[in-house]
Order: sequence, then C-alpha cells, then structure tokens
Amino acid sequence: FVVTGSQVVINNATSASTTGDALTVKGGIATDAWFRRINDDDTGLYLEGNLANLKAGGKSIIKLDWANSNDKILINNTNENIDLHVNADDGNVILATDATNNRVGINTVTPTKALQVKGDISSSGHLYLQSTKKAYLNVVEDTYLDSDSTDRIRFVAGGQQMFVLDYDTGNRAVFGDTKVGI
Repeated sequence: FVVTGSQVVINNATSASTTGDALTVKGGIATDAWFRRINDDDTGLYLEGNLANLKAGGKSIIKLDWANSNDKILINNTNENIDLHVNADDGNVILATDATNNRVGINTVTPTKALQVKGDISSSGHLYLQSTKKAYLNVVEDTYLDSDSTDRIRFVAGGQQMFVLDYDTGNRAVFGDTKVGI
C-alpha cells in the first residue's frame, strides 16, 4: 500500500483518488458482516451468506434474502411508518405507499383508497369485482354499477336504480324502480 498525504492506496491501484477520497482500493474488500459509518453503529450494510441488509437508525430499509425458499427483496422490513416513493426521471413521484393507512398511489402521494390511480388505466385482461361490491362513477358515490346478487347487474344514477339486467329471476331487464320490465 502507498500513503500519499492523508490518502491510502491499496493493492497497486494506479494512484490516489483525484476526488480526495481517503482510501482507494483496486480489488475487493472483505468483511465478516458489517460496513458501518463511524460513530453510528446502527447504520450500515450488513452482509452474511446470501443476505444483504441496508439499515439506517437500526431499521431495515432494504433487505435481500436469497438463502431460503422465500427468496425476496423486502422494503421496510422492520414494519416502521416509512413511506416509499419511486420517482420518474423528471422528479415526479410515480409510485407511493402510505404505511400508516396501508395504501398505494400511482401518480399521487396521497392515496385515499387501498389503490388510487391518478390518470388513465389500461388492461389487457379482465376487471373483477367481488360480489356485492360497486364500481362508482363519481366521488359522491351515488352513481355506480353493482351486482347485488348472483347473475344480476344494476345501474344506479343519483342514488336511484335506473336499469337492471336480471338473469337469476327470469331473464329480465327492468327500467327504474317501477318494475317495468322487458
């Protein structure tokens, strides 16, 4: 190794860093487990066989566990109230999580539902709703489509049933609440 002023060069690196780095290494660096910041024992990178865990303040921020049958990357592995934001190249947040309320936003950082998308949605597959659930068409939630029983679809506008397609009770179409059918 070579010492140049306050810089150390190890393993025949051509020269000390031109950016003033204190240590320049050509080749790998090995550790038994931790790379830590000086005077900050709970922030760093922990490594062991097939596992890497990035911690800050003692909290696991990103963890890769490749050693077992549940191979996965975990984010917020210590279940803290830490939101995740993924930014686009223009700096706008395109994916956001709300850890307190268990919500995900796409193109919004303040989702009000379990999944909220600000913008158009496209699908090459089907859209499935659980039986008795509604597809709302306005924020007041008084205009919607629903299936309130097996083989029945209702169209409700302004809180009033406007049209029903009902296969279950006799293959009928009903307009309004007046039971006028076809």
